[in-house]
Amino acid sequence: MLKNLCKNIPSCLVLSQQYFKDLIIICYINRQPHNHLNSNPLG
Repeated sequence: MLKNLCKNIPSCLVLSQQYFKDLIIICYINRQPHNHLNSNPLG
């Protein structure tokens, strides 16, 4: 669900919203296949 949400929200739009600060961090983690955190199930 989070991965789909991240894909639907433009990075520039998320960057301009402080409310999505945590969300964009999660999005960046999901977008990096070489990140060890990406191996953990997010639900």
